[in-house]
Amino acid sequence: MDKKITKLSYTPQGEKLKLTEKQEEELLIVYSENEKGFLEFKEFYNPEITYSKNDFIIPIRSVYGGIAGIEENITFANIIGSTDDPKPFGYTVWLDLMQDALIEFLGDKTYVEFYLGNCVTDKKFYYKDSDTEIIDDSKHCKGVIVGGHIISGDTPSEIAQGSTVYLLPICNKHNGWYDRKGIVKKYMKATASQDNPIYAIILNNYFQKE
Repeated sequence: MDKKITKLSYTPQGEKLKLTEKQEEELLIVYSENEKGFLEFKEFYNPEITYSKNDFIIPIRSVYGGIAGIEENITFANIIGSTDDPKPFGYTVWLDLMQDALIEFLGDKTYVEFYLGNCVTDKKFYYKDSDTEIIDDSKHCKGVIVGGHIISGDTPSEIAQGSTVYLLPICNKHNGWYDRKGIVKKYMKATASQDNPIYAIILNNYFQKE
């Protein structure tokens, strides 16, 4: 389908992004209008999907919230409801964005390339049976690295109002680690410290139309 881009003003961080023409065309995010007239994160734009009149295709510069340096151990989960394909469309371009933004932020290309070449998780797959935490030893951290869109906490879910959406480099297996029925809590963990932080791209989730 021909995509209709919703033009919004750029965020202060988005203004600073140095994007190629290809990145400008492909780094798109879909937001949906809720009953209050606010736009909420839905998914990365996929040209194979026909979107409704309540969906808005928005350039990355309009929702980019900068980079978060996380210096403590974190638990995080996938977003439910974006797509049945655990690999976001155009994932290589999203990794390009992360690389460019992190090089600008850190000034160390060699480290950034190493960082983005690895899954930031502790390589384990967690889930809960009632309140008991269990590690699924049948799952293995492998596959291509993608820019996975995640939320903090141990509960994969659709985005709640006010939540922050993060973009982290994780493997394709971890990116598909959630129960589509939303019954079983499946989540991931990552180890971080001041000496070994995790860097995440921040995407604004919830805002009012202009």
